[in-house]
Amino acid sequence: MAGIGPIRQDWEPVVVRKKAPTAAAKKDEKAVNAARRSGAEIETMKKFNAGMNKAASSGTSLNTKRLDDDTENLALWVLASQWLFPMLLSMMLVLEL
Repeated sequence: MAGIGPIRQDWEPVVVRKKAPTAAAKKDEKAVNAARRSGAEIETMKKFNAGMNKAASSGTSLNTKRLDDDTENLALWVLASQWLFPMLLSMMLVLEL
């Protein structure tokens, strides 16, 4: 086995560290109580509309009102006439040549 070189033993210590707790683990009741007992500072805040039993999108928005007030009636043939008829005319001219 030429080209490998001498075999050496690596005696460097390997340090295995425990992974940091996740956000869910930090919110756990046991973790919060342990932090209180140790005297750590704990911040608590209430979520917006917490406990209101009301969906965030339950109120009507301006876009919904604008759609309800929209009375413009657009027919398909009106929209199609802007591009369909000129295209058909140009095809007819090409076929006549």
